[in-house]
Amino acid sequence: MVSIIDVISLHNSLRSSFGDPAVDLLSYMAWSEAPNFKYEQAYKDLFNRVEHATPGLSYYPYEATIFDKRFEMLRNNNKLYRLAIKQHPTLEDVTEFSYEAATYALLFPVKCFLLDYPEMAAKYRGFVPFGKPVKKFYNANKYGTEIKGTPTFKDHNILQEHTVSMALSSGFTLIWINSVMYLGGKELLNGIADPVED
Repeated sequence: MVSIIDVISLHNSLRSSFGDPAVDLLSYMAWSEAPNFKYEQAYKDLFNRVEHATPGLSYYPYEATIFDKRFEMLRNNNKLYRLAIKQHPTLEDVTEFSYEAATYALLFPVKCFLLDYPEMAAKYRGFVPFGKPVKKFYNANKYGTEIKGTPTFKDHNILQEHTVSMALSSGFTLIWINSVMYLGGKELLNGIADPVED
């Protein structure tokens, strides 16, 4: 059973890993908790929309597909890029970004951004990350059809509808509900929480 303490601990660990709040979504997209990660170079590469990351950024091996997806989407989607580099994005900007970015690789940075801006998180109604633990929780609780493989845009819509409904009935934010789903799914996966699904 997931406790309030578990969710608070998860949120605190995510906040502390990013340091001071950044003023753009791109800063969160260029982040890894890997000990020797080269954040400045990753940010520069994403900002310059290069085709592939500079070799030797030193992120964790499981993050390779995450960073590949981030580079690909920013390089090929002008709207996403414009929203990612915008300084001090509004709630509407962050929500619009989430609808354009229905993939774990881009929604996880949105979640981390919102953790640093709780006043915005309280009103947020966009998409939330749908990694492997959330998918496990979702499938175990029969929210709709069982999701196999990478969640689609339609799957993200269904998850959003259920998350918004739970948030409205409980008084918790979408980010909080998403974290409960993540931790509950992690328990169902017996603690194995490789988040990469797409």
